[in-house]
Amino acid sequence: MWILFWKLALQLLAVVIAILVNVLDYVSSDKRTKKFRRRRQLLFALSGLFLIASVIVVIADELAKREEMAELSNRLNLLQQQGEIAKHLVTGGDSYCYLNAFGTANYRDLILIHQGDFPLYDLQIRVVDLDKFDEITKANPNPSREQLSKAEYVHYLGTLNPNQAHIIGNLRLPTDKDEKGYNVFILARNGEFSEPLRFHRANGMWLQAFRVEKSGENPPKTLIEKIDDGFPRNEKGNIDW
Repeated sequence: MWILFWKLALQLLAVVIAILVNVLDYVSSDKRTKKFRRRRQLLFALSGLFLIASVIVVIADELAKREEMAELSNRLNLLQQQGEIAKHLVTGGDSYCYLNAFGTANYRDLILIHQGDFPLYDLQIRVVDLDKFDEITKANPNPSREQLSKAEYVHYLGTLNPNQAHIIGNLRLPTDKDEKGYNVFILARNGEFSEPLRFHRANGMWLQAFRVEKSGENPPKTLIEKIDDGFPRNEKGNIDW
């Protein structure tokens, strides 16, 4: 508002200077008098004041515009951030969850653990027993969906909130072998995730390894990986998932 005031003041000053120039030429027939020189000095002073004030107003106006643009940009960024947050709150954003097995000896609880800042919705967790899957496919070269379903366990969960865990079932590891494998598929509103879950018994203790990847990523991006110390690795030092 004050910049507008000074712009108007400069316009008035410009008019006053123009009037003074005309008056000075009109009333001063003799330009050698002290009175003429004083009037001319006043005119020069007003002109200098006008120039300085104009420069100041132009600079102040430019700075004010920059501040206004910066404020508008900040507001726009804030609105975009709020829009992204609202979108993530609806879809789940980049949150994900994974299945972990907790327990002692051969009995384990399957616990679904949330990771991220946004809730996950419409969850479907499918756990495939690889041993049973192999038995079915060997006995039936073209197995039906009903036959394959005998090798899997499916659990439905509406919403999993941040910092929340949920027990979806349990499993018993075998007593007659030292390896056991499951493939876990997690479907949510924000995408699908795959998790190979592997167990290996060493020195009478079951060790666990798993990693989670989001399906559709190319190349695949590992979201989380946990491997117990001592879990067998191949010659390259990797897990044979």
